[in-house]
Amino acid sequence: MFPEAMQFALKNLNLLFCLLDKRVCGDKQKIFKANLMDTFKTTRGTNMVKVDRYELKEGLYYWPKGLTWAKVEPDERVRVGFTDLAQNLAGKIRFIRIRPKGTTVDQGKGFATLETAKWVGPVESPVTGIIDEVNMAIRRKPGILNEDPYGEGWLAIIKPTKPKELEKLIHGEAIFDWYKGEIKTRVKK
Repeated sequence: MFPEAMQFALKNLNLLFCLLDKRVCGDKQKIFKANLMDTFKTTRGTNMVKVDRYELKEGLYYWPKGLTWAKVEPDERVRVGFTDLAQNLAGKIRFIRIRPKGTTVDQGKGFATLETAKWVGPVESPVTGIIDEVNMAIRRKPGILNEDPYGEGWLAIIKPTKPKELEKLIHGEAIFDWYKGEIKTRVKK
């Protein structure tokens, strides 16, 4: 059982007994099964964890220097965005300029520029490739990046030309120690 489903089950222990013994609860068994399946569907593959007060999404690759993330899509293109820590450090995003579709970008070089009340600067690409798609919604409403940096706040989709570069990114269990270190180094308490 996945951790999210287990947490749901523990919170609803009385319904768990219903699941095991239909004679005790009758129709509540069906309700519990349906709720458990909904929980499983919405959380599987979207594991978000908190490190201090900053969210970190598991299953992504992270470019440590620029605090950007990369998600390999089923078609092998790479969706990229800004981490929760990065958007918090930047503050409320007022404007974003993303290079247009067809532009070649290099790992570690700027492919977008963000503007906030306290900061204007580049967003570094986690991979080398060609921009294949730009999130037009974020250009119209840049605050989406603050609200949902790992979801609707993605910046661009890149066709990687050097897929081996993903090996240079932080992935798996190593992301937690890296993120803790970045928070300790970058956040003034």
